[in-house]
Amino acid sequence: MKERPEETPATWLNLADAASVPDEAVDILAPWLHENFPPPGEPTEAHDPPLRSDDTPPAEHPGIPLQAGPSCPKLYYFMRDDPGCGGLPGEVAERARAYQLAAIRDPKDWTSITGGNGARPMRQPSAMSIFRLLAHYAHPEQSPDRDKLLAEWLHFNTDDPNDVEQWAEGADFAVNGLLRLLFLYGNATLSDPTQPGGVKPLIPCELQQEAVTQLLRFKYFGDEPARHPDPTHSECYWSENHQLLFATAEYLAGQLLISYTFEPLVKARTPGGCATAPGPWEQQPLNIAWAMSAGDRMARAYPRLVRWLDHRLMFGLSEWTSPVYFDWDIVALLNLIEFCDNSAIATKAAMVLDIVLLELARFAGHGQGVGTAGRAYPSHKYTGWGASVCDTLQILFGKWEVDQAAEEILETWRLQNVLERWNKDLRDVTMAAEKCVEELGLQDGEAVMYIAQRVEPWKLANPLDQTRRAAPGLSIWNVADCAGAHSLATSKRYCIPTAIFGYANPPRVGRFERSRVSIEFEEGEQEHGIGFTGQRNILDWWARGGFGAPQTIVGSRDLAVDWRMQKISPFSKMPGLFSLPDAALILGAKLLDVESLGSCLTTANLCVWREHGATLSSVQKFRFGQVGRQAQIWQATLGPYVTVWSTYPAAESSEKDEDGPSWWGGNAAQPRVVQRDDALICIHDSTLLSYTNFKYGHRSHAWFPVPLFHEAQEVRPDPEDEDRSIRMNLHTGAVWTDPLGVNAERGGVWWFGRRDNGYIGLFSAKDDCMLLRGRGQRWADREILCDDRVNVFICQVGSEERFGTFHQFITACVAAEITIGQGVYQPSNPFVDIHCSYDVPNGRRLSINLEKRFPAWHGTDFWDERFPRWETPWCRVLWRQYQYTIRSEDRFGAPLELMHDCVNGIRSGHGLSP
Repeated sequence: MKERPEETPATWLNLADAASVPDEAVDILAPWLHENFPPPGEPTEAHDPPLRSDDTPPAEHPGIPLQAGPSCPKLYYFMRDDPGCGGLPGEVAERARAYQLAAIRDPKDWTSITGGNGARPMRQPSAMSIFRLLAHYAHPEQSPDRDKLLAEWLHFNTDDPNDVEQWAEGADFAVNGLLRLLFLYGNATLSDPTQPGGVKPLIPCELQQEAVTQLLRFKYFGDEPARHPDPTHSECYWSENHQLLFATAEYLAGQLLISYTFEPLVKARTPGGCATAPGPWEQQPLNIAWAMSAGDRMARAYPRLVRWLDHRLMFGLSEWTSPVYFDWDIVALLNLIEFCDNSAIATKAAMVLDIVLLELARFAGHGQGVGTAGRAYPSHKYTGWGASVCDTLQILFGKWEVDQAAEEILETWRLQNVLERWNKDLRDVTMAAEKCVEELGLQDGEAVMYIAQRVEPWKLANPLDQTRRAAPGLSIWNVADCAGAHSLATSKRYCIPTAIFGYANPPRVGRFERSRVSIEFEEGEQEHGIGFTGQRNILDWWARGGFGAPQTIVGSRDLAVDWRMQKISPFSKMPGLFSLPDAALILGAKLLDVESLGSCLTTANLCVWREHGATLSSVQKFRFGQVGRQAQIWQATLGPYVTVWSTYPAAESSEKDEDGPSWWGGNAAQPRVVQRDDALICIHDSTLLSYTNFKYGHRSHAWFPVPLFHEAQEVRPDPEDEDRSIRMNLHTGAVWTDPLGVNAERGGVWWFGRRDNGYIGLFSAKDDCMLLRGRGQRWADREILCDDRVNVFICQVGSEERFGTFHQFITACVAAEITIGQGVYQPSNPFVDIHCSYDVPNGRRLSINLEKRFPAWHGTDFWDERFPRWETPWCRVLWRQYQYTIRSEDRFGAPLELMHDCVNGIRSGHGLSP
């Protein structure tokens, strides 16, 4: 073993040598985190009274009927007594307006004004959405074509239905947007230049009538008798965000249209086969049994809203800090806050939205992207710009800045992705044609002709567009139709707590926080009465991904049958779900718990480190070794462009944002992660004879986007001299030796990156772990690949303020002592352990052993389970504490507070009054 090298001075702690600090002084960084073992000083539960909300629907809805014109539909508006805040505060309002105007300026087809060249106004122009139209009607003087755009979105006077009329996947998103448009502007008028002194509806009456018709014909939840004629129709009613969106839409649609009768009606077409083309779009015959009054709609949705909101106030959001689904939570919660006629629901929605924004502030803040997440797709993880919530973050907190050089790199990657996706789609079309050739028994020339007749029209209808777009020129905004951002920009009643901004502000010194969300199956049943039978209980677990868990599989089967979803994923993909007896189903779920439990979003213990320019976040010990579909276990972030993270991938494409595990989505085997302060250890492991190894293969890899760093280096041990290292400049390819050796007992390799004043170091225990280089490699200069069953990654983040220069950061990390257990290199040897220890620069020794329950911090075990609800430098809120105060500070150190009394539904604090 080498001698411990001299450490970089710990100037940020003002200590001469962190390794010699006595135990009682260790918590100078975070005294609220002093942990002993066993943990008597680690209380994680309080005894506040549980929430017992009344879920009896209100009997009266005193709305006021209003019409924008004589031929417009009659819409009912509830006038709230409380005044709200009168809109967004200060700089937030300015950024919201800038976003709306940028969205209006951005045409549906940007090439029409740029000719394929020149700067485009926004980074990812997209087809018009109903949320994008909110900006057009908020500023009608800026949008002379708004009615034409709305008619196109509604498919007004056309035979082809839009998503709402098809009950399409994600139509609940659109319905919430359509309701927001009508609530905000359905009774608004403009001066009519054709009639002196006259007015006309802001939204033409015929378009309002079409919108109302679509709302009346929509199916608002899976338990309705209304059915789609296609038994494989896959509308998702069950995930956490969808349950909120559907319940919100159903309640508010009934409230807005209280005098109407809802008669679900769907437009569908018969699918084409090998010998037939798809049929025309047809309106299905109306079934009078499907009719429902508006009051019945509201009565159905109310208990679901109460239960959903109560559970998020009690347990947090299971889809923690999701870069995509938090955006949709914001949409539904703002709709309830702004328009719901029930003050209890509106207040609870505001409290849950406080929590959503608090989590975004803690994990993302000024100019950062969201990190660890319960659900994320590949495109949301490559950069912070890819997150759906990034425009919302920019409106709230600002500090997102465009780098033209980085944008050119992203554009190159976008074109690569377009090509890969186009080729994959072409292969799918060709394979479908080849399958038809077999079914029809075609041979030789007939077979070739048949395939060509299917493939060539597809190519004409889907031309490959490799036009290179210029970088955004008129704004910093990400996409034109970010739903949460447009909802926030049109908010008039939600008061943003000032305490939230304290968490978003760049920290003066590094800050480490812990938190917990969600519950385990046994905890839910024994402590909260959430059972495993009946629609209400099963939906609670479906919201957490618990479809096929041993506890829920029988209840899932029963509810899927009730809803006639035998041919709908994920139920159609569960072997024997509808044929095996109960005992066999439960036994099968236990035997395949690596699959059945892997994606369950139960208890998640979260860590986040924030400092100026860098963020590191992770979930601890989350479903280790099981198959994870979408969870992002850990991530380091340097501003909106750079993210670094690792996964255990499946050998499948990740060109599309679909459920994993795929190459970059989810994990074929969830890793074991432990984080303390600014460093973490991640162990990827898959047993040789395991289910995951046989089904998905074995490898681990890391996302490390070299071109987006301002500086990047690789440091490997010199095979001829252990006291020296070989370094490579990853931008230029220059190689040189250095007199400082990698202080790792069994070798390994470091990669380092700097962006602005933020630093990241990533260590791999395996020497043969390589950064892919060269032309022809799909993920060249972005992927670090380890083609082995077991590997250890260590991630260290830092900044110029703490470490000095980038060279000093590299030196401190390379000099840090690392010990890797023999089991990492001999994973099939039962007599050696898989473990790792890392002497964090300026800190203490962090270690983890897979044979032990708990990790250690400088030799003392510490608790990485059942965290408090929140633990920050300013406050500690215990688990099951439902009356609490969230504290922070403004930029000048003045205290800020947000009080939640979840038991009585009371919300108070700084920033909540006009």
